[in-house]
Amino acid sequence: MKNRFKKAALAIAAMVMTAALSGCMRMGVGVELRKDGTASYSAMYAMSADYCTEEDFEDTEYEVKTFEFDGDKYIGYEATEDVGSYEELCTELTALSEEGTALFNSVKAEKRSTLFTNEYIFEAEMPALMGDSDNEYAGLAADMIKVDFTLKIPGKINILQGGTAGEDGTITFKVDPNEECTFKCQTSELNIGNILIIAGVVLIIIGVAAAVVKKKR
Repeated sequence: MKNRFKKAALAIAAMVMTAALSGCMRMGVGVELRKDGTASYSAMYAMSADYCTEEDFEDTEYEVKTFEFDGDKYIGYEATEDVGSYEELCTELTALSEEGTALFNSVKAEKRSTLFTNEYIFEAEMPALMGDSDNEYAGLAADMIKVDFTLKIPGKINILQGGTAGEDGTITFKVDPNEECTFKCQTSELNIGNILIIAGVVLIIIGVAAAVVKKKR
């Protein structure tokens, strides 16, 4: 899947050039961290249906779809991949920079477990995808391309930078294509498995102690 995403990253440059001449572009990146230490990620690329048709995407290896954003229709494709660990997730996302079109400068995803809690950490840095804000075309770029970056992560949010959490728990990060963006999220939850084990052991100890006391009497 890493090679597929490299191809998708290369497609950004070509699509941006096309969008600059013909209309609006939409790009989406989604990341999900799971409790078991696995993860998934996706990328979506689409252009306004006012300026393209499905035939414009006939060379892609992905299924061409119609998307709707804010009442407007877009045509493009979406790729999704499951990975076996948070470490693999970070490696694959940051590898996109190898082809010269970086989606992320760095990505960090971790799960830290203690006796009573699990802590999840996600951090990412995204470059100025369309150049910096001093560029004379910055305003045009901001209107031309919209980047959606979402995160699903277990636990209750303790720290959140660069985004907001929706009612369903999905975090939406705000991406400015003309600025370097930093995103951080840290959550925590009770380690129910360990708590149940400890509670069970305590109950057994209490039961054994009660039985010994009763026997002595």
